[in-house]
Amino acid sequence: MAKPVRSAKHSTKPAVIRNIRDHIALLERSGDLVRVKREVDTDGELPAVLKRVQKELKKAVLFEKLKGTNFQVVGNLYGGRDKLARLFGVPEEQVVQEWIRLSGSKPIKPVRVNSAPCQEVVHQKDIDIKKILPVPFQYRGDAAPFINSAIVIAWDPKTKTYNTSFNRMQVRNGNRLGIQLVINMDLFFVHKEAEQRNQPVEIAAVMSTDPAFFLAAATRLPRNADEIEYAGALAGEPVELVKCKTVDLEVPVSAEVVLEGRILPNVYLDEGPMGEVLQYYGGTSPKPIFEVTAITHRRRPIMEAILTGTIEDHTLIGVPMEAELLQMLQKVSPLVKNISLLPFFLMAVIQVDDIPPTQRGLGKNIAITALSNPWVKMAVVVNKDVNIYDMEDVFWAVVTRADFDRDIIRVPDTFGFPLDEMKKTRDAPITRMAIDATVDPAVQVRFTRALPKGYENVRLQDYLSLG
Repeated sequence: MAKPVRSAKHSTKPAVIRNIRDHIALLERSGDLVRVKREVDTDGELPAVLKRVQKELKKAVLFEKLKGTNFQVVGNLYGGRDKLARLFGVPEEQVVQEWIRLSGSKPIKPVRVNSAPCQEVVHQKDIDIKKILPVPFQYRGDAAPFINSAIVIAWDPKTKTYNTSFNRMQVRNGNRLGIQLVINMDLFFVHKEAEQRNQPVEIAAVMSTDPAFFLAAATRLPRNADEIEYAGALAGEPVELVKCKTVDLEVPVSAEVVLEGRILPNVYLDEGPMGEVLQYYGGTSPKPIFEVTAITHRRRPIMEAILTGTIEDHTLIGVPMEAELLQMLQKVSPLVKNISLLPFFLMAVIQVDDIPPTQRGLGKNIAITALSNPWVKMAVVVNKDVNIYDMEDVFWAVVTRADFDRDIIRVPDTFGFPLDEMKKTRDAPITRMAIDATVDPAVQVRFTRALPKGYENVRLQDYLSLG
């Protein structure tokens, strides 16, 4: 990224982050990364330690020694708004606005190079994924280890553009992976159109890239947008690409690990179950097969691990959604200041300026608009004096400012998030809820918060520093 800083609140001269190693160094300098130096097992220890660090320390974690391999594994690099603030060089409350600003930058065409560290080691014969890659077995009820952090790169022959997406992959025997193609997403259509011609789809699954490339893949874009050029826009400079060894594709030189190959046409095997984004196990269903023709990586590679259903997973889903929703809500009313879909992306908390008496009921309009997003199940609207990143503050507003007779709106029989376990069947509708927890303008004076004099201007580090 172009503007990472040491502190989300008080910036220093930024350093350019061009790969995952720069990213790790940034978080370590700011105290947001811990290292595990003892040897760990990828099945019985690594995912459990990673989740403990996420929940209890809220930091990224680098595992330096893995049993049976010279790989390292890093997790939780994007686990929370504060970590995106580090990358963007802005305060946490400005992350969404900065994402919107960067997303509006002019796409930048990539540049090609002849060699890259991601191809220092090349495996092309007798590929056994289980022996080469230390893929963690993340949850007890999973059918197998799953790769969840790989970005799949494919060429779209219809639009003549590069597509990038996150697609989970179930590790099978030998050189095969099951791959999930999310219905109605770009790669799903590319594969279906190729199947009609009985042709495979060449892909490259890259792991541990620079942050701009990673965040570009997490963003929903129109199918005709070249997502590698979009990654260049986020970075503020061209993405450097190197040609693959066995497929007619190019991959970012910042990657640590690359899996080359093809998605086979009309070949499906049962995949799952796996612990999903809502922290429940999904079912088993037929998925296409990714046949790997080459694995390339650095000599001492760092592989990224993302635990599904954790704050990192939700951040990568929620913040791009915030950018989409904030722009839409500000068209409904310029009083909308900010939005948060964290820590859980199914719930949106929207912050608005004080509503004038001439616009009573506007909070409900805003909440209902937020519910139009298929993945937002609950929307809460609060005033500007409420910290939307603090759930204690949000629920304080709900219980002290919402009249449960008139400020709660239920919207039944709507299309919702496909993996919502409250649905009786996958295609069943859901009921959404909106809560208007804004102060009635007619009685605003009664809802002035009791705060100490000078509270807004106090910075604790000025009072608690040593020396």
